[in-house]
Amino acid sequence: MPGYKATFLQELQRRHQCRICSLALRVPMQTECGHLFCKECVEPIFRESQPLCPVDQEPISREDTFPDNACKREILGLLVYCDHRDLGCDWTGELKKLEAHLLDCRYREIQCTQCGQLVPCAKLENHERNECPMRPSVCEHCLSKVPVEQLEAHIQRVCPKYLRSCPNSCNEKKYLLSELQQHLDMKTGDCPLEIVECPYFPLGCPFKHPRKEIEHHMKTKKVFHTRLHVDTTVACKREATETKKRAEELIGRMSIIETKSVALDRKLKSLESDIERAKGSSETDRLILKVNALEEKVARLQYSDKTNFFSHSHHGGGHSVPSSHLLQQVDQLYSKVSELDTTVTQCISNSMETDMRLQFVERASYNGTMLWRIDNFSQHKQEAIDGTTLSLYSVPFYTSKQGYKMCARVYLNGDGLGKGTHLSLFFVVMRGPYDALLPWPFEQKVTLVLLNQTPGKRNIVDQFRPDPQSSSFQRPVKREMNIASGCPRFCRLEQLKDGYIKDDCIFLGIIVDTSNLKLPVSTAF
Repeated sequence: MPGYKATFLQELQRRHQCRICSLALRVPMQTECGHLFCKECVEPIFRESQPLCPVDQEPISREDTFPDNACKREILGLLVYCDHRDLGCDWTGELKKLEAHLLDCRYREIQCTQCGQLVPCAKLENHERNECPMRPSVCEHCLSKVPVEQLEAHIQRVCPKYLRSCPNSCNEKKYLLSELQQHLDMKTGDCPLEIVECPYFPLGCPFKHPRKEIEHHMKTKKVFHTRLHVDTTVACKREATETKKRAEELIGRMSIIETKSVALDRKLKSLESDIERAKGSSETDRLILKVNALEEKVARLQYSDKTNFFSHSHHGGGHSVPSSHLLQQVDQLYSKVSELDTTVTQCISNSMETDMRLQFVERASYNGTMLWRIDNFSQHKQEAIDGTTLSLYSVPFYTSKQGYKMCARVYLNGDGLGKGTHLSLFFVVMRGPYDALLPWPFEQKVTLVLLNQTPGKRNIVDQFRPDPQSSSFQRPVKREMNIASGCPRFCRLEQLKDGYIKDDCIFLGIIVDTSNLKLPVSTAF
């Protein structure tokens, strides 16, 4: 944590202030050049490759920086006000006693369990009894328990015992809720002023008028209603005939499409096998192009079929077809289209997995080093801020062909202690094919790097040697990768502008020391 944010009775002296956060020093640390900082504030500086004092730019080091206990005692003995002074608390006391006071302060804010509002402890009882909008009340009509702020809405809309007037003011009678609903019902109600639809409204009659006018409308529009009925019947019969004909055509096409789909599936599987055998050879690109072409062909075929089918099915204004046999045939067509869609999707999925494996093989490193280019940095960072994609993983890399499998993980908006303020970079040990032949736990020195893209400027570098007791460096058995280990405060976000990000792109690197790493004996055979 940075310095203390307490309000002091007397103005805070400069020697009691952190030169980084400008607050009262919390765990004061004195550098070799004599300046004082909070321990939490100065720690990130020590992780830089060339730590400099932020006051005089003199070189500093963790080894030559020590706790200033005398200053600490002075600060903890300073008199402060209660944090809830604005709410009415008049307590004053030494800074070291503030935390204990806040636990018992009558003016500390507590969340109301009913409405969620923060209320001073001393006023909570009165709030819950007289002010809380969610405090319970009783409806005088039905005796139901209802929150105060919802009581009026309950009476007007829900209460079954409250007597209401007709909203159309058709008479002076008072109704219970159930009686009013029946009175206003569009089909069975008796309110003469309620707006109702003509029974022929679904067929195209636009009449919407008070109920008392419906009888006159029905008498004067008999010819119009008959014409609507005849037109609808003729349209339905025409649509039924056309739909039946198109359905028969589609059934014939379905068998041809299914046959083609099966053949394409066989070709895709054959090409996938060829690609596995051709990894690293010049045949790979040619095979990938073939797979992409076949995928496009399947997609066009699938899209064309779906478009034709649905356009035929909904033709004719949306009237239902009065033929159970035809509806059964349409249902069968839907089922067959669904099966074909599943088959084609699986083919495309297999091809995408194959392409992904090829990319990993092409970009993998086998000498313990990994250089990671991250494009569209601003977009990825915004996704991290929004919470949609908190972190990114690099492609795996290896210490050798038969060595450890590893990757990097980065939080562009920070993680843990660095969330919202720093870029967090971590190293991850993954489960590899030769783990059974390698020594465990993983003990190789790891170097994390953020490259400065301005010539002559220094990179940000951090190194660590794995803790043999940490689960992050044991052999992965049950999971694909271990828990990440690294630096949650690797680089301040505002520092990225100093040459580390250009053209919306950054470069991260990881170097694993392989100088003393022995290859498994089995790999010599």
